[in-house]
Amino acid sequence: MNYYELLGVKETASKDEIKRAYVIKAQTNGNQPPKEMKQALLTLTDPLSRIQYDRVLASEQTSSTVLSLQGLKKLNYYERLKINTYANQEAIKKSYYEQIKIFSNELYPDHFILIREAYEVLSDPIERKKYSSQLEQEHSNQSSSKNQKHRSSESNPPIPLAELRAMNYFDRLNVNPYAAPEKVKESYYIQIKRFNNEVFPEHFLLIKEAYEFLSDPIRRREYLIQLNLGSSHRNSSHQNTDTEPESYSPPVYSEEISGHPMLGWIIAILGSFMFTPVIAIPLGIAVGMGFARAFKAVGTLIVIGIILLFLIALFS
Repeated sequence: MNYYELLGVKETASKDEIKRAYVIKAQTNGNQPPKEMKQALLTLTDPLSRIQYDRVLASEQTSSTVLSLQGLKKLNYYERLKINTYANQEAIKKSYYEQIKIFSNELYPDHFILIREAYEVLSDPIERKKYSSQLEQEHSNQSSSKNQKHRSSESNPPIPLAELRAMNYFDRLNVNPYAAPEKVKESYYIQIKRFNNEVFPEHFLLIKEAYEFLSDPIRRREYLIQLNLGSSHRNSSHQNTDTEPESYSPPVYSEEISGHPMLGWIIAILGSFMFTPVIAIPLGIAVGMGFARAFKAVGTLIVIGIILLFLIALFS
């Protein structure tokens, strides 16, 4: 039990509070306080003795967790004072006094010198600026050396260059031939992360070449036709000579005939004023939607009308 606990006061108690606590404790003991309690009163009411006692008490409380001298030397000045690099002068001064309470000059002289060294540099704005720039340079050098080690550890590519060059564009990006453009783009970004330009520049060029083809719809269509022709030619070469090879028909990309919406509106509006809406509106719809689509729509409406008339006649 330390002196503060013996008198029942806090470590931040004032001199008067310590005296009052001593009187109360003495009364409970029949005005005959023990010798240790008297020593506690004398120590805690004398400023110099109390400072020395606080240092000894702090060192005893932290003796099991005190950092070794070698460990403290490895820390930078900010870490020695347990502050961040953006701390102001008040925070630096406060942390310094807290550290010298733990690493007092009497108990840990070598630790005290290292703490003092850190405070002298960080308390001077000019010296602190020089030290911070030096520390930042050391961190950048360490990070660059780590990146070089990481690159050297990844010197072996996931796929050999010759094997990647022999693949078609779809296999290089790891997508199927009918994948959506968004899927192709997503797979492209995954592959360029895998084959980094700085680590695998030749692999990166092959991946980029594949994406340039497959991201263009026209070039992708032509490449797909060419790829299908090549695969059918290879398959026919492996067939039996007695069997007649199947003829290859390239995929036909049929486009639906589109209409002219603006022209359809003009015909419907002007025709309604100049002639009759009965003729102008259907003609405008046919031109705007396209004749093929208009006939399909009209046919669908006729079928629906016949079904409705049949249902009305059935339930009437």
